[in-house]
Amino acid sequence: MIPSPRWISADDPRVTAAQAGLSSFAAELFEFGVEAVLLFDGDTHVHGSLDPAWVELQAATAGAEGSLDFPLVLVRGDLRVDGDVVVIEDFFLLVTGDLECRNLIAGMHCWTSITGDARARHLVQLIYNDTQTAIDGTTYAKLLLIEDHATNATPSPDTVVLDAAHDLRSAFARVAHPAALIDGALDINALVEHVRSGGDPLRVDVQAIYAALRELAASPVEAVERLVALDAADFVQYRGAQQGLTPLHWLGAFAGSWPEALDAGELVRRLVEAGADVEFTVRPSGGPTRAPPLHHAALCGALAVARALQQAGAALDRPAADGETIDAQLLASVVRVHHTDDVDLDAAEAIHTRCLDVLEALGYRNIVELRRVVAGHLAAARAGLPDPTDTLRYRPLEWNEHAWWSERLHAWRVQKGDIPLEARFRPEENEWVVEDEGADGYALCRRYYRPSNGTLCCVAQVPDARRPQRFDLIRYHDNGEVSMTATWHEGHWHGEKVDYPCRAPTSEHFVIFRPPPNMAKAVSRYEEGALVACTFYDHDGEVIDKAGRRARPS
Repeated sequence: MIPSPRWISADDPRVTAAQAGLSSFAAELFEFGVEAVLLFDGDTHVHGSLDPAWVELQAATAGAEGSLDFPLVLVRGDLRVDGDVVVIEDFFLLVTGDLECRNLIAGMHCWTSITGDARARHLVQLIYNDTQTAIDGTTYAKLLLIEDHATNATPSPDTVVLDAAHDLRSAFARVAHPAALIDGALDINALVEHVRSGGDPLRVDVQAIYAALRELAASPVEAVERLVALDAADFVQYRGAQQGLTPLHWLGAFAGSWPEALDAGELVRRLVEAGADVEFTVRPSGGPTRAPPLHHAALCGALAVARALQQAGAALDRPAADGETIDAQLLASVVRVHHTDDVDLDAAEAIHTRCLDVLEALGYRNIVELRRVVAGHLAAARAGLPDPTDTLRYRPLEWNEHAWWSERLHAWRVQKGDIPLEARFRPEENEWVVEDEGADGYALCRRYYRPSNGTLCCVAQVPDARRPQRFDLIRYHDNGEVSMTATWHEGHWHGEKVDYPCRAPTSEHFVIFRPPPNMAKAVSRYEEGALVACTFYDHDGEVIDKAGRRARPS
């Protein structure tokens, strides 16, 4: 049953929000450009799919007049949809209850929020940094396929999460269903069409493979037999920081919980016979490079697995896809001790010592120098001293004796683009951050860098250190052009916000929907956190409408 819809619209978006009972949501929703609310007051059952065509029909039933640009579909209660929920263009969705549907497909400049649980066959979240999906309860789905860092969902234990925070299209090409690929890369429109027709996004049974991998620790020999049956050689796991790991990599990760009687050589042999590549290495676009399985086992301190891989033909001096060697990978791990907050130094020392022991057992050359380097890093971290690889600032450990290692560190850092050595990685923001004293009347200055390519993405200036939640910011496109200037105050935009498009490839996306094709900038004005006006300008500085036409002289 569908409650009679109600269409709510006013010239002032704050009035629209208040009439819909959304005062607490107004700032967050209406900054996206919401101009009206399509309200369903009570539990709602949709017999088909909830998509843009359905929203347009319901808006007409409710007597909507004028533009339907991006209304908010508000369901006060539970929402049950027999078909798919497709929030990929033209509207936003807020459900103040539970959602049940066949597939939930979100993205393409849209905003989706579920205050309860969500149950779907697949949840697909698309378009990095250009949308937001929030599910406050638990997500029950076979698969969560995510390309975004603004997806807030807690999956059930049986839900598989495949997450590429920057480049879903190329990262999943290896395991995606052929119907979702165009020219070897994942195509958004093809994926949506394939999923809506009832197909699986992936061409392998990921749930079955995950189940087998989870059993490795308790029953690894039997689990390997299952992996062989599941064609494990054709499977690459992509899950956030774990992307690029194969079953051979997992042997090293699980080694610490295996029974003493476990024969690591037998497990490696079975996987190799199944087609697993002992030298497999991958560099996903936008993601971290993954080293060969032998490097991974050594970095995990799994000596038995590392020896088995070496006996199976894996070479210790085989570099990763980007040319990084095993010692450079170890150094990168040690350097992160200096650039990550709240590190357990005892645990860090233990794992790096195990790794050094494995490398020595495998015949690594220069082990004496490598041990000194690692010890120097850990000693500096314990003393609260700066990163000793910066030889201009730190000399007590006689770092200049190891110029060969400094050169390798420099090569590793160059891959990070413009990221300074003093930057610290903030996982919650998925960015590298440098905080300095401010200038020109500002107390603090924070610079944010993209982890994918190392380019500067934001500079935030804090006028008052006692009020760090208020700051002026400038965001940048990947090519260095300005993408936005604004002021952020206590969780909301404040005053004037200016957005600038870019013709070059960029990871910056607008929350200005359907901008004029000839727009040079969009100037938005906020009062008390709510958008009250938005004006478009062309490259000559003239005011234009949404179609790109210049305003007529009055």
